[in-house]
Amino acid sequence: FLKYNSVSFPEDDVLLSTWTDTCTGLPIASGAGKMFAILAKPYSASVAVSNNYITHSSSSARLAPANIPTQLQLAVRLRYTSGDTLDFTSDARTVYTITMGSEFAAVTSKGLVTVTEAGKSGMIKIEVTFPTYTEAGRLKGART
Repeated sequence: FLKYNSVSFPEDDVLLSTWTDTCTGLPIASGAGKMFAILAKPYSASVAVSNNYITHSSSSARLAPANIPTQLQLAVRLRYTSGDTLDFTSDARTVYTITMGSEFAAVTSKGLVTVTEAGKSGMIKIEVTFPTYTEAGRLKGART
């Protein structure tokens, strides 16, 4: 069992760790070693939607029988070379940009899309990028 903050990297490729007795709080042993880590890299991004149509919150289309939702949730996932797929929908490195329909729609930093202008209609295209995530910086997803 490693105690919180008991591992550090004082220089490149060196791992220091300290094992502490959980009863006394005293160190049992410590050690240093060279390490080399190969981390999986993301190679693709996907964007899925919760539904295909939305309407303004004041529109009667939100009522029965149409029951058109007033918001749409995007789901962003990155696939890694390890085979893992991670949800990046609410990750701070995920950036949403409306490239078509920005005059009547909005998207939050968490991927929630809404219609901002009553009486407007049209296609909405949202581009998803990861500009501050170095390994995923070249990846891009989009949904219309």
